[in-house]
Amino acid sequence: MSGRRGINDHAMNNHFIKALKIVAERMEDNGIAWAVIGSGALALQGMDVAPNDLDISVSVRDLEKIREIFSDYSSTEVKEIKTLSGKPAWDVLAAIEGIETQFCGETDIGAEAIWFNRVAMDLTNDVEVDGVRVSCISLPAALEAYKELHRPQKVELIQAFLNK
Repeated sequence: MSGRRGINDHAMNNHFIKALKIVAERMEDNGIAWAVIGSGALALQGMDVAPNDLDISVSVRDLEKIREIFSDYSSTEVKEIKTLSGKPAWDVLAAIEGIETQFCGETDIGAEAIWFNRVAMDLTNDVEVDGVRVSCISLPAALEAYKELHRPQKVELIQAFLNK
């Protein structure tokens, strides 16, 4: 852990930190609701996990705009993806500072949106990363999402951390 409000520095390299800052600044500049999800969100909140990529939850309505604002990072076309839940989702991929970044868009609020429901309901935490505010899904919200996704290992990992 470091002086950066619980961030697990050992899990995040400089490229990951730079990618987070770029995403945060561009999303805020364009008024897009978003949050880091997955292992990145867990590491940002102090958990001992090492993210391999950067997963961002957004509204499906914002994906085309995201593709445009990250075009300098070889962003892909919007495409439908298969999800663990079987629920509909679309994504845009970009290689930001060498970090594979997935902007995952779910249908807006409703039973279909496991992650974006929680973003829209502001079940997020803001973490400061080198002077930039980064929005990430809160650990209790991530716990509930992983329960819905039937991911018992993630559930156990988060629950153990929250029970410390």
